[in-house]
Amino acid sequence: MFKIIEAGLKEVVRALERAEKEIQFATAKALTKSAQDIQTAVIAKLPEQFTLRTGWYKPNTPFGFKIKMATKQDLEAAVYTKAPWMLLHEEGGTKRSAQGKRLAIPFNYRQGSVPGVAFGVRRTKRDLVANSQKPRNLKKAFVMQGQHGDLLATYTGRGKNRVLQILYALEQQAKIKKRLGFKETARKVFREVWRKNFDDALDYALRTSRLK
Repeated sequence: MFKIIEAGLKEVVRALERAEKEIQFATAKALTKSAQDIQTAVIAKLPEQFTLRTGWYKPNTPFGFKIKMATKQDLEAAVYTKAPWMLLHEEGGTKRSAQGKRLAIPFNYRQGSVPGVAFGVRRTKRDLVANSQKPRNLKKAFVMQGQHGDLLATYTGRGKNRVLQILYALEQQAKIKKRLGFKETARKVFREVWRKNFDDALDYALRTSRLK
């Protein structure tokens, strides 16, 4: 009688071990798929929140939104970006200048109301600040006092066509609004997709199991 019970227990133990392995595999697969769904949703919302002048946010770029895949040994998936400026856009706060320097905040280009004066930087077709207009590349630029603080300016043209071009406001700090909404998007998407992703993953695991 004892041997019959023992044999039955061994079968139960083996079945439980097989089930545990399949559940671990399904969990890892579902976590990874959920991370992919979150990644897709976060990227899809970016044009509503930011002016995207380049493809920096794409997964195949250094600062893009990437995923860490889960495994049976490490049941943790993640969506992340190494773009350092995104933290302030997620939480909001104050961007401060480096010690001894100031932030150069560009004006949008327009002709000034005063003849011979123009405001703002010129941009490329992709709405990027032209390299020649970036502070480090400006020739003969100078700081002038404006009504609300210091300005970075230069002269362009010659003779009668000479124009004072006021390019940047120089500030010690700038307020950054909270607008990325990464955490909110991640929570919402995970709640919506997790159950289906796990059910699909478990079904796949059971159909393709080598432990049958």
